[in-house]
Amino acid sequence: INSVNNQVNVYGSKSVSQQSLATPILDPTDITTTSVLNKLRDLSVTRRIVEMEKNLQNDVYIFEGMALKGQITLFFAKPGTGKTLLFMKMAEKHGFEMISPAESGISPGDILNMLDELSNTDDASEIIIILDTLKKFTDLMNKKNQSDFYNVLRKLVAKNATVIIAGHTNKYPDEEGNLIYEGTSDTMNDIDCAYSINLMTPSEGDVVVEFRRVKSRGDVVSTVSYGYKRVIGMSYYDIVDSVCKLNEQ
Repeated sequence: INSVNNQVNVYGSKSVSQQSLATPILDPTDITTTSVLNKLRDLSVTRRIVEMEKNLQNDVYIFEGMALKGQITLFFAKPGTGKTLLFMKMAEKHGFEMISPAESGISPGDILNMLDELSNTDDASEIIIILDTLKKFTDLMNKKNQSDFYNVLRKLVAKNATVIIAGHTNKYPDEEGNLIYEGTSDTMNDIDCAYSINLMTPSEGDVVVEFRRVKSRGDVVSTVSYGYKRVIGMSYYDIVDSVCKLNEQ
């Protein structure tokens, strides 16, 4: 919005000079008009540029080298690879509250509605939200459904929240052997960062997985490997405790 020279510019519309009209379409002295202008100014992205630049210059990682604070990050893998272990490790570090819709007697849709309500408050600032898995919260093949879903996530991020998503892959990789995300291109268009999680060893014993960057907005690693131990008789918590970053070779 630009009020200089009695002009009002809104993205997607033409600039109209008040001086060229017999009756001004916006009178700055009018209380109603001023109120509307203030509301539009409050929506201005330019007012958040300083904060956005500060976030870019001082990257804060939710998970070392990956998943930047204030972004939407997707981790996708085949079932049984260990993506939920990653999230459990995050929960252990940050002290998450974990909600299971099935155990709580509510639907994922109810959770999404509550997140939408949260996005309209300042309580959303600084929180970290993990959605495991994506297809429980939106129809991956329905563009309208996904649009509504990501609108909620974007509102949360605009409040300086961080969103981490777990997703699945297609049954078969691409011609080069890379994992393909399960769903439409809308997800990749709407998120900030994405990693595929690739199983590098058998899924029992000393397991190694490699995270490969698929999309990024910010300074995040291109690849990184993690290991964990999974043997018969180990509790899930013991498996989580065994998760560790492997030394680079």
